[in-house]
Amino acid sequence: MHDVNAPRRSVASLSAVLRTPVRSVKAKVQSLAATTAGAHIGGAAGIIGLRVVAVVQLAGALLGGSLSHARNPIIAGLLASLFLIQSVVVVAVLWRRRSPVQPGLCLLDVIITAVVLLGQISYAPPETSYSTWDAWGYGVSNPTVLFAAMAFPKVGQAIIAAFVITAAYVVSIGPPAIQQGHPTTVFTNASGYLFNTLVCRFVWSYLVRLAREADAARGLAAEAARREERSKASTEQEVLAARADAVRAHDKVRYQFMLHDTTGLMETMRREIERHKIDDPAVLDSLARIRALTLQFRALLDGEDSDADTSALGGRLRALGLPFGDLNLVTNVDTVDDLKLPGQQLDLIESAVRTLLNNVRRHARATQTVLHATTFEGQWEISVRDDGQGWDTSQPLGWGLKEQVIGAMARIGAEVAIESGPEGTAVQIRGPLNVEES
Repeated sequence: MHDVNAPRRSVASLSAVLRTPVRSVKAKVQSLAATTAGAHIGGAAGIIGLRVVAVVQLAGALLGGSLSHARNPIIAGLLASLFLIQSVVVVAVLWRRRSPVQPGLCLLDVIITAVVLLGQISYAPPETSYSTWDAWGYGVSNPTVLFAAMAFPKVGQAIIAAFVITAAYVVSIGPPAIQQGHPTTVFTNASGYLFNTLVCRFVWSYLVRLAREADAARGLAAEAARREERSKASTEQEVLAARADAVRAHDKVRYQFMLHDTTGLMETMRREIERHKIDDPAVLDSLARIRALTLQFRALLDGEDSDADTSALGGRLRALGLPFGDLNLVTNVDTVDDLKLPGQQLDLIESAVRTLLNNVRRHARATQTVLHATTFEGQWEISVRDDGQGWDTSQPLGWGLKEQVIGAMARIGAEVAIESGPEGTAVQIRGPLNVEES
């Protein structure tokens, strides 16, 4: 009996076989990025696919008896082999370089294709010269003109390549086809070369332009995001700075009350000492020192000029650290309170340390910063350490570090060492003890 469902089952089986590769190709196409590089990869994949189809068509013609019908099977076989070798080269190069813009390779491909077309004069039977089974040159030459439409940088070069292939086709097929009464076939196929070249060139140029505009749009979007991030960071820093100012203002008022009471207590103690005529030098000296220090802090909190000895390194660094309370700054400079350096050196050191603390505020996102100063072995040493995010020291230094820190310290004979990593940054400055004469 005749199985009426056999054709339906055959179609279903073929569909099942093709479903996986079709889905794979669809997934790869969808994964291509909408970038210039993605457009070039898609163009190269298209040319590779067309060349594979041309090779399959050539194999079908040869297996279908093209060689047995040829007037000169040897020439037909050599031309077929030449085309197959060139196809392998084209596919390999495009696969490796991921772009169809290969003018040198395409020029070679155009020459070989023209030779294959002209070679049909010697092997194709005149009565079937317009048949793509016996004269298979036309069927395998179309991918070449499409390749030329993408490969050459100028559209005029692609048109010249199409004219070369068209001329080779007309010379090899035209006379016998016209004699056989098929001039329309020759005209249609010949004009198809030019039409396909122009259409492919238009589509290719449009896709590349869209991809470049997409790249530019992504660049603008990324720059806008960076600007927004910088603006957000700036706003956050302003908020943090305002909070720090509020905390400092609150603490200032609290400390003013505390120091006011302490000053009154010191004055009461002084009167009691005078009343009881206590003349112990150690007691009197200690009391004087405590009261002077209290008055100094009160003057500083009130915004008045204090009698702090800023000509010494310790006093200069301690005063410098006051505006950086938002860094949770720990200042340990007691050992250099009496160290006096030339005024120019102190100014440069103050500028360098201020630059380091400003960098911590702007970039480190630290929770604590330590400013330490000491002396040893005929040198003074200042270090600024933070527990922030660190930075890549192999990158070029900014102007502040390069000029205001390293450059300025080099002018006074000091050296700067920088260490930075995920656990924070440490900058160490060492210089000679050029003690100022009193």
